[in-house]
Amino acid sequence: MAISEIHIAVLAGGFGTRLRSAVPDLPKPLAPVEGFPFLKYQLDAWESEGASTITFLLHYEADKIEAYLDARRRSNPKCRVNYEVLIEPQPLGTGGAIAYAVRHSKYLKNNFYVVNADTWLKGGLSAMTASTAPAIGLMYVGDSRRYGRIVSEGGRVIAFLEKDASGIGGWINAGIYHFEPRFFENWDGAPCSLELDLLPRLIQKQHVCGMELQSEFIDIGIPEDYQKFCAHIARG
Repeated sequence: MAISEIHIAVLAGGFGTRLRSAVPDLPKPLAPVEGFPFLKYQLDAWESEGASTITFLLHYEADKIEAYLDARRRSNPKCRVNYEVLIEPQPLGTGGAIAYAVRHSKYLKNNFYVVNADTWLKGGLSAMTASTAPAIGLMYVGDSRRYGRIVSEGGRVIAFLEKDASGIGGWINAGIYHFEPRFFENWDGAPCSLELDLLPRLIQKQHVCGMELQSEFIDIGIPEDYQKFCAHIARG
C-alpha cells in the first residue's frame, strides 16, 4: 500500500475516568510523559510508519487536544501529514464515533485504519498495512483479565470472549483495525460500541482477519500502565 493511502482515525473522545487519579486535569492523550504529552509519542510513531492523514475523533475536553495539534502544526510547518478534527455532538461510543467520522471526514473515503489514542503499539500500523479489511490487530498477553480474549482460527476471528478472572494468557484485541467505509453505512445515528455491537455482527457476516502483531504494547488507560509507559520512555 502506498504511503499516500494510509488514513488513520484516532479514537480520542473518551472520559478517561480510570486514569483520573493519576492525570486529573487532562484527557488521556495529553497525559504527561517525560515532559511531553503521550500524544506526541503516538504522532511521532504513526507519522514514521507512513500515515498521511490523521483524523481525530474527539468529545471530552476536545479543545485541549485541538490546541495541542494546532501548536504541533505551527512548530513544524513542513510536516506533510494532514490532521483533521471531528467532534462528536454527544458521546457516541467507539462504534458510533467511527461511523460519525465516516460520514463527515474529508479523508475516510476508502480503506482506513482505526487506532486508540491511549494505546502504545509501536510498529502496529506498519504491520496492519499487510492486512485485508476488515481486520483486527491481535496481541498475545500473559494475563488477559483486563481485556477479554479473541478466538481466531486460520487467521480468521471467530469469537470474542468476555473478561474473566482466570488470568490465563491469550490473544487480545490490540486496539487497531483496518476497515472500509461501507462497514458503517447502515449506522442509525445512535451510540454504539465497536467491540460489543459492530465487530460481533461483522464476524458473523464475513471473514474478519486477525493480524497477530509482534509490537510494543502498553495501554495507558489505568495508572499502573501509564507509569509503566513513563518508565519505558525514561529508559530510552
